[in-house]
Amino acid sequence: MENFVAKKVVMFPDARVDGIRRDVMNTITERLLSITGEDNISINRKHIKFWNGTLRCRMIIFSNELLRLREDSGALAGRFIIQRMDQSFRGREDTELTPKLLAERPGILNLCLDALDELRSRGRLIQPGSGLEMSESLEDITSDVTTFVHERCVIDAEHEILCDNLFKAYEAWCFNRNIRIGWGSNVFSEKVRAAVPTITKSRPRDGAGRPTMLLGIGLRKKERVE
Repeated sequence: MENFVAKKVVMFPDARVDGIRRDVMNTITERLLSITGEDNISINRKHIKFWNGTLRCRMIIFSNELLRLREDSGALAGRFIIQRMDQSFRGREDTELTPKLLAERPGILNLCLDALDELRSRGRLIQPGSGLEMSESLEDITSDVTTFVHERCVIDAEHEILCDNLFKAYEAWCFNRNIRIGWGSNVFSEKVRAAVPTITKSRPRDGAGRPTMLLGIGLRKKERVE
């Protein structure tokens, strides 16, 4: 990350995450959250002192498919602005593209200046309609828990469910999709609450101990687990 220091733009021209170990993916997600959240970061630079500060760079990532980044709160997915490219030039590559683009530099510069004026008048970047569907899909693939909640649960203040029962439904849902779970119901409760911040929990006493009850969420009728 030492190459990110003092840069305005960081570009990944052909990103892939398939086959990356879970712990490495967690680190990637953590770094993306820190950079896009403009947190204070400490970077270990080779043979010189650590750099401490806030990276002001904007990140541009190109990929032929949506990146499956692991994060259950939806915060990271919400920080992406996605532009879908709907044309493929395979089989009709333009080998003279570079000189053509160089000849159009004045016009490209004018387009960029017009876009900058529009951005300044609006005050922020917005999600273009061409990438809206992919933006919603990104939120689902970054969190299996979020997708499960969308497909199988109802969010309402009048609903409640034992965490163990909801976790059983989640395990069955994951089994049908060949999704591996690396944690138990205690971690699951926190991941559900990260995906849906309005959910609260309580631990009422009963004869068997103090099971965790999730308040504000329930299973749809056909998905209920006894």
